[in-house]
Amino acid sequence: MLPSVAEQLRAIKCRLEETIIPEIPEESKFARDQADFILTTLSWILEINEHQYRYEVVENREYREGLSLLLNLAKNTSEGKCLPGHAERLLASEGPGVDEGLIPLTSLEAQNRQLKKLVAEMYRGLVDQHPDNAEEARSILKVLALRQGERDRAFYRKTGYLESATSLADILYKQNSGNVLSPTGLRTSN
Repeated sequence: MLPSVAEQLRAIKCRLEETIIPEIPEESKFARDQADFILTTLSWILEINEHQYRYEVVENREYREGLSLLLNLAKNTSEGKCLPGHAERLLASEGPGVDEGLIPLTSLEAQNRQLKKLVAEMYRGLVDQHPDNAEEARSILKVLALRQGERDRAFYRKTGYLESATSLADILYKQNSGNVLSPTGLRTSN
């Protein structure tokens, strides 16, 4: 399994602390200050990385609610007459679901690891004990693996380890646009 973003950042921070900074001469104050700045930034990113999406979800939902309340309050005022079209279009645009800000990233990652493990166990059990279901099980696993590979290539494309011409944003949009796996492993609309 490929390392998570947090694991990669921890490894970089560790290399910087244990290997690079000790090699910077004491008299190179500017270089040491820059290295300390990088360490501080990595520590900050490690602390907030798990929560950034949830932060944005909570903020989005609160400001949507606030704007809606203010629009209602300003219905008969000059402010209410100037902005309602733009405000209503923005409020009508797609926003995060109510529950999206509740699940911490580490919990979601742990759940995904468990799901992958159970998919593998279920697949092995079906193929080994129920040969009549083997072909259909292979089809389902094939689609899952191809889609996972597509996501992984896009996720790690800027690391230099994997190449992908498609951005992660494009892949996630394509894979999350209402398509799900059918019992035969083919993609179908909801």
